[in-house]
Order: sequence, then structure tokens, then C-alpha cells
Amino acid sequence: MGGSMRMNKRRSLFSLMLVTVFCAGVAPAAPDPGGAVRVPGAKYLFGISASPQGRVVLLYRSPQKPEGEFGSGTPLLITLKGSPRLFPLHLPSALDDLTIPVWNSGGRIVFLLTKAGIYSFDSATHAAKLIVPGTLAGLAISPDGTKLAYWNLGSTGSHYLLSVFSLAVNRTIRKWNVPTRFDADQYGHELVFSSDGASVLARTYDEEDQTPLKQFEIASGSIRTVWQNCSGLAAGRGNTYFVGDDHGTPTLFELQVHDLVPRKVIAPFQFDSLLSSGTRRWIVSENSRSSKFAVFDSETHNLTDLSSTCENAVVLPRGAVMCAVGGNLVSKGGQ
Repeated sequence: MGGSMRMNKRRSLFSLMLVTVFCAGVAPAAPDPGGAVRVPGAKYLFGISASPQGRVVLLYRSPQKPEGEFGSGTPLLITLKGSPRLFPLHLPSALDDLTIPVWNSGGRIVFLLTKAGIYSFDSATHAAKLIVPGTLAGLAISPDGTKLAYWNLGSTGSHYLLSVFSLAVNRTIRKWNVPTRFDADQYGHELVFSSDGASVLARTYDEEDQTPLKQFEIASGSIRTVWQNCSGLAAGRGNTYFVGDDHGTPTLFELQVHDLVPRKVIAPFQFDSLLSSGTRRWIVSENSRSSKFAVFDSETHNLTDLSSTCENAVVLPRGAVMCAVGGNLVSKGGQ
């Protein structure tokens, strides 16, 4: 969602049903000289997620730009190799709430959050399955692709359930009952697994005036506070990155798997939202006040600003940047 509609959402630091989804390939207009892929009928694209293999993205499209607190849209698969092809997924719509689809390491299976729950989708056969129904938010996949983490918002009004779901046995293997005490609007329920898959890191709403970053150990169920006030969280390649308030200065931190104390990377850091992209090497960063975007390279620690026209962005596995501009997905360079 664009920054002008996000500003008032953060007062902190800045049964199983098997479905075959018939996806008729839609041939879009030929890419223009600037490399744009036009999505027919769309005026806004969000939740853009790149497969870690090949030139494939899954995103949500909306026929109008959001005017209220949350926009919503329907999922669409786009293959970008050669002539772009568009495949609508006939699944429930989803909210634009900083939750993007997550892929397994092979890049064939993708998990996406909708208003009905979490679906798995096979990008080769186009078969989809509702694996976790409910009113959910946030979505992360473990590095080995065997577990998902998500928030269940439909439990009680005063608590959310943070759950870890095993794809191997198709059931929840750990959950935590986390209070909701934050006294402003709640926007974003970011989650990541640690690089060893042993814990889940989450931005929580269990304090009245700040959103702590906490680490939830799966085996023991123990919880520790990593940072007292966090506004953005994403998985890098091997490490976790988050935006934290460091004595009044917004700072990008790096947390390695066995670190007790995060390491400063960039201060001051002008962006408050982080989204992993493609292979997780690159992290898309957004300033929700100015609606500006940048790409952070977790290998080199370089930060590259993107065009002011970007409304959302994604980075493909070989470094090509794609920006959403209205109903177009526009190439910003790379391969």
C-alpha cells in the first residue's frame, strides 16, 4: 500500500480443501520499450513476490488504488521469460498488509495468504490447496521449506496466536498466545524464521506504545525480546534484518543466528518497512511517510534508491528490479 495511506497505521517507530485452479493464460500487451508488463484491468499491484528460481512472480492486482485503511486484490502469476504471460488464480482476495507470498527453495511451490486462509499453489500444475483456513496475518517459510509461521487473528480480541505449522504432518506443532496491548492501529504482522529454522522472529503488539521484536524458540517455547521497538523485519540470505529505534535514531540491524546482540548496519536508516525478495539476497525497503523505495543488498550492504514512481517493488533472482507503477510491472534494470 502506498505510503500516504500507511502513515496513520504505525505509531511505533515509523475439512482441507483441494482445488484445481484453472489459470487461463492471458497474453498482455507487448512490453513497451521501458520493459513494462501491463496487467489488464489493474490500477494497483501489491504483495509482489519473486520465485527464487527463474523469472516468475506472484502478486495481487486491484482494479482501483486503495482509498481506505487496507486495499485488497486477487492473486496473479506472471512468467517473465520471453514474452510475459499472465495466469489469474481463481482464489479469494487478500489484504495489502505487508504479507507477501513465500516460495519453497525449488521455486515451484508458493504459499499465499488470502482472506480465507493460507493456500499452497503449484506453479507448474496450477493446483491449489487450502492448508490453513482462518483469519490469519503474516506468513513465513522455514529455510528447509518444511514449516510455515503465521498469526491467527481470530482467536480472541485481546490475544493473537502465533503458530508454527508443519507441512510434513499437516498440523500445528507450536503456538504462543500473545497479548495485544498496542493502543494505536496495527499494520503489518511481519514474521521470519531464523536461518537454522529453530525459532521465529516476530514484530509484536504486546506493549502499549511500541512494537518489540521477539524471538520464539520452537522446541522449548521460550520467548526473548531482541529489540524493544521495531518497525520493519525481513529475512536476508542467512541473516535477519530489522529496523529498530536506537536511542531515537532509526537503524537497520543485522541479526545472525547465534547473536544475542544485533549488529548495526546503517544509521540513520530512512525506511521503516522491509520485504524479502527472490533469493533473499535483496530486501525491498519502503519509507511509508514519503512513499520512497530502495533495495538493500544483504551481501554487500549497499542501498540503492528506486524511482520516485515506484508503488511497490521486487527483485528477481539475478538482480533485476521490477517496480509496480499503476497497473504496470516495470523493469528497472538487471537480468
